[in-house]
Amino acid sequence: AGMNNHVWFYSANLMSDEKPQLLFEKEYLGTVSDIKINQTHVAVLCQGKLFVDALATIGTSEQKSGARMLPEDGEAKVTCMGLTNDFVVYSTANACHHYHLESSSSCIETLHDDAKVLKVFPNPEGTRVIVVDSRNEAFVYNVVTD
Repeated sequence: AGMNNHVWFYSANLMSDEKPQLLFEKEYLGTVSDIKINQTHVAVLCQGKLFVDALATIGTSEQKSGARMLPEDGEAKVTCMGLTNDFVVYSTANACHHYHLESSSSCIETLHDDAKVLKVFPNPEGTRVIVVDSRNEAFVYNVVTD
């Protein structure tokens, strides 16, 4: 759950009648506009910056070293993002970037488009991404073959 720049992380078991329990909470540098979560990571879009944290490190002393801000140069504004088990996919102005979560290296793949990228929808494996641009056109970007 989140409000403004504050996010609360709860454990929730939909198969149980137990009340969800607060695991930890975190404040971000600005208003949170989107959150994606998987079993190991959380990606938070906050005022044009994308913060990726390993869930195991949030609320611990390792949190500062485990958090990643994308894009790494801090220059470009992130417009949207998607999260799979292994990748975070995000767009800036007219490019779609593919970033491996477990690697400390930089972006592994970039797709450039003439129009502004508005939405990205990666498949669960992160090998294909549906990209919607400002012309309201959608196409499938195949990371493996393109």
